[in-house]
Amino acid sequence: MWSRALLKTNAKQRLARYHWYGVLVCLLAALLGASSMPSLEFEFNGESSGDLESYFSQLSEESLLIAVIILVVSVVVLLVALAFHLLVSNPTHVGFARYFISAREVKTPVSELFAAFRSNYVNTATVMFTKDLYVFLWTLLFIIPGIIKEYSYFMVPYLLAENPEMDSDRALQLSSDMMVGHKMELFVLRLSFIGWQILSAITYNILGILYVAPYYTATMAEFYVAVRSEAFARGLTSQSELPFVFT
Repeated sequence: MWSRALLKTNAKQRLARYHWYGVLVCLLAALLGASSMPSLEFEFNGESSGDLESYFSQLSEESLLIAVIILVVSVVVLLVALAFHLLVSNPTHVGFARYFISAREVKTPVSELFAAFRSNYVNTATVMFTKDLYVFLWTLLFIIPGIIKEYSYFMVPYLLAENPEMDSDRALQLSSDMMVGHKMELFVLRLSFIGWQILSAITYNILGILYVAPYYTATMAEFYVAVRSEAFARGLTSQSELPFVFT
């Protein structure tokens, strides 16, 4: 039986063998946007639609043209950012998971971060897009359902890391089944890093880059492996479907 303390202890012990490689992988993943989901924020500064209409009606033709150009450029930038997230960040996220579940047992090259680009890239990108889409749609229902779904689908990148052939329906369903009874445990496990996150902020994220990020990610890999073992015991999946992790 595993506990939060055991997961973190195992993560620290295993991370000690490849710490600096883990730092490099975390840094590369962060640069490629693989550790966070982009959010679009629109701020109107409290102006009503009538105020905005009045504002635009007072613009000169030149100013209006500039405003339209800025709007078009902003839309293009957002579309490019979205495409980058779907085509680069998401597959890198899967490689990120693959590196850490592999490194916990064997010496793993940093290039494993890009494994998803070498093996069934289209399926990986499609499954991750489907996950993001479902979470976004559930988030439209007053945020909370989206957060719950985000926890339900936590395992998807790890499942794809082990089995890049797994389709969307199977990956989402298996992740949801595996996370039954574990969503609150994952929430508390993440919450237990808040002290480290505060220290990272105090050190302008230097501590985060050099220690907290790899420690946190290694702990999440331990969580996945622990829940994966339970999934085997519960008959949710088998070694033939998830052959990658050495347990």
